[in-house]
Amino acid sequence: MKTNLKSTISSVLLVVLFIALGYGLKSAVVWHHNEQIKKSATAYVQAANAGDTNKAYTLLSLSAQSKQTKTQAADALYGLKSDKATLSNAKLYVGSDRAIYTVTVSNLPTKVNGRTTADLTLSLTPVRFGWKIDSLTVN
Repeated sequence: MKTNLKSTISSVLLVVLFIALGYGLKSAVVWHHNEQIKKSATAYVQAANAGDTNKAYTLLSLSAQSKQTKTQAADALYGLKSDKATLSNAKLYVGSDRAIYTVTVSNLPTKVNGRTTADLTLSLTPVRFGWKIDSLTVN
């Protein structure tokens, strides 16, 4: 009887351990996945703030690059260049084949619309070994 009880307890503990490891591994994978998305989105916004249109352009998906030249991309980012830009209110929404990253950029020059803040919405698409910007909306 004691052997059966020990065996049952061992089996239950083993199952609980496997479930916990599986959940922990899944959580780690999701966390890493989300961090990759945030890293790509933040790198794009920081490149725009720095006026580094070459870097920003390389962070675009091939689809987005096919729709605009580097010059057009630079023109679209013109109002986001700032030495003192700060990012806040960042939010990430992840789907199976697309991610949306929203962020508020403050301390912008008043080049566009006379405002010093802008709300950005970036749509990202997965590519081999990472994520690329598919579109940008500035409000």
